[in-house]
Amino acid sequence: MICFPRVVCPSLVAEIAGGHSSKMVVVWRTAATGTVSLSMSYWKFGVPSQRCNTRQPFPQVLCDHTGRHESRQLRMYDSKHSKKNFKTQEDHDVRPVRNLWRSLSAFQFADAGMFGTNACVASGRQWLTEVSSTSQGMASILFLVIFLLLPSTLVAVEKLDFVAQPGGFQIPERIRLGACSAGGVDRMGNIYLLHRGRSPVICLDKNGKFLRAWGDDTIKGPHGLRVDQHDHIWITDVGQHVVRQFTALGEPLLLLGQPGSAGDGPDQFNKPTDVAFSASGEIYVSDGYENSRIKAFAVDGRLLRTWGEPGDCRGQLKIPHSILVDARERILVGDSGNRRIQVFDRTGNVLEIWNGITALGMAYDPKGNLFVADGPGNKILQLNEHGQIVGSWGGEGTDPGQFQVPHMLATDGDGNLIVAEVKGFRFQKLVRRQ
Repeated sequence: MICFPRVVCPSLVAEIAGGHSSKMVVVWRTAATGTVSLSMSYWKFGVPSQRCNTRQPFPQVLCDHTGRHESRQLRMYDSKHSKKNFKTQEDHDVRPVRNLWRSLSAFQFADAGMFGTNACVASGRQWLTEVSSTSQGMASILFLVIFLLLPSTLVAVEKLDFVAQPGGFQIPERIRLGACSAGGVDRMGNIYLLHRGRSPVICLDKNGKFLRAWGDDTIKGPHGLRVDQHDHIWITDVGQHVVRQFTALGEPLLLLGQPGSAGDGPDQFNKPTDVAFSASGEIYVSDGYENSRIKAFAVDGRLLRTWGEPGDCRGQLKIPHSILVDARERILVGDSGNRRIQVFDRTGNVLEIWNGITALGMAYDPKGNLFVADGPGNKILQLNEHGQIVGSWGGEGTDPGQFQVPHMLATDGDGNLIVAEVKGFRFQKLVRRQ
């Protein structure tokens, strides 16, 4: 028999996406001779808070996500919860079990009399410190059962590198760049640059050759620019407190908000910062410098829902500066004033919080790699699906590849980065090295 002395984790820890801030830890124990002692780990869990005693005698019970108690059975959970909705959250303080936690996913394991289970939905922040077993053989079997039964959800993060390409954008001398705010790329590879000066929207072809410029008559406070799946150009205007949709030629299509009227009403913004789009057609606006909320709209401009309020608690926001929708229809919000990214579902329930990142801008490349413009750090960061930094480029300065407050960024079809520097008054193209 294979034994793991002082097995670190004969436990199962999982998280369900949801809107409440309860915590859950599932703890395995042996039914006959062995016991496992541990302190609880902190987890988000989208269910009403329940409590179980972690040291109660066998048979133990499972406090499941509906509040029911089920004796001697672990069931996670019914079929309506797909595998992608079960995510483990890494605890940096317990490095030996990191990979095990990452590999957990939804499954069913009915107790056949060999093992007891104990699940606890606990409140408060506690940390897993040690697991010890008086029956190392049983704990070893349990460790192997968990490890072998659960399919891995690990996705390898591509190792990337970039080099700055000076002179990548051929902007006419008659256009004097102001503070450079944002950029975008359409399906043909055409580039759209947004700055705070005359001719605020500059259009280039995929090789950086100038095509046209527009926006003087309509855009008063350029802030964010996005290109949607139909190659329409969306611009957030903090001067007019509106979000505008244009054709590639600058012809207005849709207006959200009341021009020149700041407020917190259902049809108002107060310095909106960014806009994002879901595959289903919904439009999300981060509103923004003053209201600190998210507004969701239908494709025709009808308001669907609003969430968020000023603050630093879970789900609250302080200057939501950037917003993005991932392939799983989760909404990523750069909660810049709180130095974190909050991940929401489409109705505004918090799924994850990635702390320590000031995301002034965010963009996915065609392969799903996530990049962040860290303005205060003067760097471009690459994050993995857990919000961990896996790549970093730049530093403060004026040389190619250095930055002075990178504000927002975009990616093209080849995975190159286009970075707007609000203090550096320039755009840089970072070309991906093969």
